[in-house]
Amino acid sequence: MFLNLNNYFSLILLISTLVLMYIGYFAWKKGKGYVCISLIPVLIYTFGYAFEILSGNIEWVKFWIKVEYLGIAFLPIMWLIFVLKFSSFEENLKKRCLVLLYIIPIITVVLNYTNDFHHLFYKNLYINNHGIFSIVEIVKGPWYWVNIAYAYVVMLSGLLILVLSCVNSISIIRKQIIFLIIAWIIPWTSNIIYMAKLLPFNIDLCPLTFSISEIIFCYAVLRFKLLKITPIALEKVFWNMQDGVIILDPENNIVNFNDASKNIISELKYIDAGDKKIDDVLKKHKDIITVINDDSYNDSLISIKNKEQTKYYKINNSKIYENDNEVIGKIIILNDVTEIELQRKRLSDNLNFLQTLIDAIPNPIYSKDEYGVYNMCNSAFTEYLGIKKEELIGNPNYKIFEKGLVEVYDETSRDLINEQKNKVYESKLMHKDGTSHDVLISKSVISDGNDDKGLVGVIIDITESKKNEANVKKLSKFKEAMLKIGYSFNENSNINDLLQVILEEVINCVDRKSSGSVLLLDEDKNLKIIATKGYDLEEAKSFVIKLEEHFSWFNNGENIDKTVIFNDIDKMNGILMLDTETGEKIKSSASSPIIIDDKLYGFLNIDSIYNNFFGEDDLELLEYMRNQVSIAITKHKLYEKTIYLSRYDRLTSVYNRSYFEELLNNIIYDDAKDKKDFLVVVFDLNELKFVNDNYGHLAGDGLIKVFSRGLVDLCEPCDFVGRFGGDEFVGVFFNVDEQSLVSRFEELLESFKVNPVCLDKNDVICSYSYGIANYPQDGIEFDQLIKVADKHMYEYKNIAKAVWM
Repeated sequence: MFLNLNNYFSLILLISTLVLMYIGYFAWKKGKGYVCISLIPVLIYTFGYAFEILSGNIEWVKFWIKVEYLGIAFLPIMWLIFVLKFSSFEENLKKRCLVLLYIIPIITVVLNYTNDFHHLFYKNLYINNHGIFSIVEIVKGPWYWVNIAYAYVVMLSGLLILVLSCVNSISIIRKQIIFLIIAWIIPWTSNIIYMAKLLPFNIDLCPLTFSISEIIFCYAVLRFKLLKITPIALEKVFWNMQDGVIILDPENNIVNFNDASKNIISELKYIDAGDKKIDDVLKKHKDIITVINDDSYNDSLISIKNKEQTKYYKINNSKIYENDNEVIGKIIILNDVTEIELQRKRLSDNLNFLQTLIDAIPNPIYSKDEYGVYNMCNSAFTEYLGIKKEELIGNPNYKIFEKGLVEVYDETSRDLINEQKNKVYESKLMHKDGTSHDVLISKSVISDGNDDKGLVGVIIDITESKKNEANVKKLSKFKEAMLKIGYSFNENSNINDLLQVILEEVINCVDRKSSGSVLLLDEDKNLKIIATKGYDLEEAKSFVIKLEEHFSWFNNGENIDKTVIFNDIDKMNGILMLDTETGEKIKSSASSPIIIDDKLYGFLNIDSIYNNFFGEDDLELLEYMRNQVSIAITKHKLYEKTIYLSRYDRLTSVYNRSYFEELLNNIIYDDAKDKKDFLVVVFDLNELKFVNDNYGHLAGDGLIKVFSRGLVDLCEPCDFVGRFGGDEFVGVFFNVDEQSLVSRFEELLESFKVNPVCLDKNDVICSYSYGIANYPQDGIEFDQLIKVADKHMYEYKNIAKAVWM
């Protein structure tokens, strides 16, 4: 039975050790290291005693006593340090004094561990088997009593500090300290009972009572959030705060208030904490009562008049919550902002005067803070933009202006702040009438010497002067453009390239930032872009619009004979328009019809991202340039026709003799190392004279066309055919051997036999003879190859005649 009791008691102590470890970990996580350290001695003491009472011989008892004294010797000091930190008394003691407190505990541990040599700590140890279970009996030595006396003095000192703190603390934290005092007294009382041998059995209950103290300590921690802030530190802050602080319970009873609140509200000087409700005391201060009873008025500004002096306070009402989120009170804080408020009023008066002054200036003026937010402007600025001042102040550029303009404005502002100097530059600004105006902006950085506080800007409208300057430049550009377009007539064989040059020159004359396109009409009455600038090329290639849809721009074709300017395009419904390559919307456009031989051929369009961008001078320019486009296209058609006639046979549309010879000689005399072999074939159309004599030359021409189409169909993309005379043709064939080519020709002959040609209601079989020469085996000169091929052709013709005969 005694053995079982022994085990139960040890188990309780070990459980206490685990509880101590949890509390220590909890305190450490909360940043209260001193609480964690104060629990270590108790943990060691409890753990050692749990195994001491389980020991069966004196040697093991001695070992566990030594373990226990690692905690017992330092326990009073650790708890005293905890109280000093908790009550903020530690700052009144020098570190040297705290170090001296460890001298006696260190000596105690040393004498305990070396007791067998001097017996100063205990004279004798033996096991008493006559109690409820076997326990050790100690014959105490002189230093044992020194340690006991020292421990009592230290514990008593800590208790006195807690009592003084409790007396001087405010009521909201007094309960915390009372729980600490109870936890402090219980193990101390237990030790006195043990030392005085007041119990019938001689068992040291201190470890067990420490467990009870820890339970109380846990309750204080969880119930009152003991580790959140030390109450004495809170007390110190409370009384030394310059702000007035009033603490209320849930029924608005005044729990406590500091001295600063008495100086703010004179009615508090005549009452004690806990006497009255706040509503009764502050009847004259209705604005304070309003904030207390209505959370929506929190952080309000109030004024209180004392001794003919008005002061301003910012009042804050914060609720105090329990763990279960139950409101247990309120904290009212009155922060004196009198000086700030007076300065604000003086600043407001100065700003009003400054606003009146800058409003008298006709030029638009504005200022921004360091974040680019408008904080001041004159009436000329808002009138110029056509917006209300309330819409401007407090907003950055991106909430007021378009994206393209915002990037320009912000970039110049950043450069200005980085360079730390004044800056004058030209820019675009959207006027209230929706037009883009040229302006001269002068900006300066506002700085206090160390940090940039923003910038101020002045705007001067230079639109008219810029227009005059632009007209002069346009005339100069126009002359240059005409010269360049004139050169392009001779240099560009491709009509699309020529139109691209014309388009770019027109845009350069109007405005380099504009976009544009040339749209030509195809056979299906669709308009397609064949020249463009300022648009995505892939999108432009796929852009198609029906002619009748574009007619709607010109009042369904009524104004199709002249240039027309369109505005507010982005607001029109049913208008198919590309965005620029930067993703911006087109807002105005000038569209010029291209007329050739009194027929609509296409349109020349110049587009802008700005509304109302084009003027009368642009109309004149575009009218002239569209005529130039018409002339360019007409000339190019004539040029293409001339080139075609110089290269192609008019009847068969294959190469004529001169161009064929030019192409073949270019191939023969090419210096490329990887020059390919090829076959030269001479063809002769059989019985052409018979057809001409019997059916007429038109029938003969028809037979020639059928034959030439058959030859062309035999050609691969790299092959080509030319007509040398009336019935003579020559072809050049690559990437094919002679036998395969002969098979092709024989298949064509067979096809002609099976499918006779109907000429003047007579079926005629198209037949031909051919001869092949191989380059370079049969020759490396044009004449050599033709001669060999011609010879082989006549050989073929003779063989064919022999077969027919």
